[in-house]
Amino acid sequence: MICMMIVVSSILAIVMAVIVMAVRIKSSEKPATAKKIILPPIFMSTGALMFLFPVFHVTGAEFLEALTVGMIFSIFLIKTSKFEIRDDKIYIKRSKSFVFILIALLVIRIVMKSILSTT
Repeated sequence: MICMMIVVSSILAIVMAVIVMAVRIKSSEKPATAKKIILPPIFMSTGALMFLFPVFHVTGAEFLEALTVGMIFSIFLIKTSKFEIRDDKIYIKRSKSFVFILIALLVIRIVMKSILSTT
């Protein structure tokens, strides 16, 4: 049963990565707006509300571990995100390495989850 959950969650992670890549490629065709920059982190932060319930409580070490891994992974994506100004509007410049970095991070995530879920 646990193996099946690992496989299903890994497939879902792959689907989400494909969606992120498609959205990122499409977003480079339209100018960035304050709303497009501010809203995604706000929407993602609502997931933190699950930690209000006792069943989801984590230790301080687990919190720091997740925060550190998230920061390290995000550095690669931030460094490959470039912006350019065209017609007084800000556009995200396409990066060929973005897709490869996203795939590499996905593979690392799946491998880490597979290893950690067996312990």
